[in-house]
Amino acid sequence: MRLRRNCLLLSALILTATAIPALAARTTFRYDAAQRVVKACVLGLPGQVYANPGPGEMLHPNPYVIEGLRRSDLVPDDWVFENPLAPPTVVAGEAPVDFAVRGTREYWFVPLTDQNARGLVGMDLIYICAPDLDLTFLQAEGLRAAVEAGALLWVDNDSAGGGTTWTGFPWVFEFADVGAGSYGRVALDGRHGLLNEPFRLGDAGVARLGDIPDWVDFTAGITNVTGEYITNLEPIFHTVVQMGEVGAGGQIINRRPFVAAASYGSGSIVLTTGGVGRDVSEWLGAGSGGTGYVAGRRPTPDGVQAPDVKLGLNMIQWSARWEQARRTPRATATSVARAPGPLDIVWQYPDFDQNLAAMPLGPVVSTPVYGRGMVYALSVPTTAGGVPAAEAQITCFDLDPEQSLDGDAWPDDGIADYLSLIHI
Repeated sequence: MRLRRNCLLLSALILTATAIPALAARTTFRYDAAQRVVKACVLGLPGQVYANPGPGEMLHPNPYVIEGLRRSDLVPDDWVFENPLAPPTVVAGEAPVDFAVRGTREYWFVPLTDQNARGLVGMDLIYICAPDLDLTFLQAEGLRAAVEAGALLWVDNDSAGGGTTWTGFPWVFEFADVGAGSYGRVALDGRHGLLNEPFRLGDAGVARLGDIPDWVDFTAGITNVTGEYITNLEPIFHTVVQMGEVGAGGQIINRRPFVAAASYGSGSIVLTTGGVGRDVSEWLGAGSGGTGYVAGRRPTPDGVQAPDVKLGLNMIQWSARWEQARRTPRATATSVARAPGPLDIVWQYPDFDQNLAAMPLGPVVSTPVYGRGMVYALSVPTTAGGVPAAEAQITCFDLDPEQSLDGDAWPDDGIADYLSLIHI
């Protein structure tokens, strides 16, 4: 008995001794120690340069946008930004003028040509901001292939240069401006990944999106900025944030799209306006004519600029999302499972002799999910003649209606028709 008690005491001492270092160690919940390499670039459209424009050329408005994301103290510790299409970095013994150092405009800037367009495939983030997007066929197909392969294309409005003309671009949308006034921003889809992961913007963060002057009094609900918005969106785009006039009581009225997103193949497209990219660059104190981080005004984005930086970082995280129906470049879902025929219908809902018009069930929009002998399906609301006919609901079916799930030997499990509806 004493031996056992001594063994127990020794075990307790060993456990205590081994636990002491753990008490001082930093808790971590990241199970993959590998760094995440974000391959990003600022794509210069034909005629755009990052410095010293010549005849027929123009300065890119935000060449430091990727550097603004990378330098921010908001970026996750294990994210590393690089541009695989950049010129070689500085090598000892060579002339520095012939090389691009990471952190400079020339490192992130990639001029789009027919020859390098296919090289965009494999990028994670491609930033575009131009007053005229007139691409050749090869350039457009290279950009499309990059998005299909998994890149996130961020198209930002060049608000300083006025409206943007889109000719020869793979996707349809336009930027517009209703002029200066009292406008605000509000989330249309507050649960969208762009507004929540890894940073939750909330109502206050959404209200500060875009290049808003530091002196704005947000407590009054008025931003006093230009009324830039997105219009003529093709159906694949989903509006995430809206802008609108500030009405009585601070309500945002006459809303128009301000941030929109779409899935395309294995990649994504995000549209922003109102100077979102400019804010990401300006916290460094660097515009087209700036000298980069050396001329920075602040060590970190301020309260007005931080939401734009967070939105940019959320784009990167959103591009790595998993969607069941988006697993291939053509957005199709496949499975290696086979169900050879002939097949028999054991049961179905609604049954073949039931009146479908009288069923309180809207269109089913998800692939059925199976678990623990039950099958779940999600349906959306539906209306008949403008009157709600069915709510959105999760429908739960007993895969084998004759079995007992609760162990009382009664197959109906308390529901005579084997069906349970959970309203949401």
